[in-house]
Amino acid sequence: MDFLLSEFTTRYLRPTRKRPEYAESILARDALPPWKGPDARTIEPHEAIELLDGITGRGSRVMANRTAALLGQLFKFAIQRRILRTTPVQRDDKRQVESIYDRTRDEIARKTGHLPLGTFDRDLAKLEGTQRL
Repeated sequence: MDFLLSEFTTRYLRPTRKRPEYAESILARDALPPWKGPDARTIEPHEAIELLDGITGRGSRVMANRTAALLGQLFKFAIQRRILRTTPVQRDDKRQVESIYDRTRDEIARKTGHLPLGTFDRDLAKLEGTQRL
């Protein structure tokens, strides 16, 4: 796994990402500790599912989705380089869909000191003279 990770980092992450250190930190924090020893060819799909379920279990559904996407890229890179034949990360469903709108809405709500924007909008709509756009 160490060889695959170093190849992936030098040949894919650093040349193609604006912030490769963020992707490296995701891999170092979530994927490498349980998979440090085994060869990448010995990792089974159930191990990938257990890893992602563990991330989801600690309440980080969005991070589990980002980790799954990054691991998918890592193993597809390995298939293209003929290091692996199949990928242990099969993503038929996304665990948590995160859109730009969700992040922007939450960021605005935090900066203005409001609760989640949904409750703020409902209270605002009850005011007299409010129009829907």
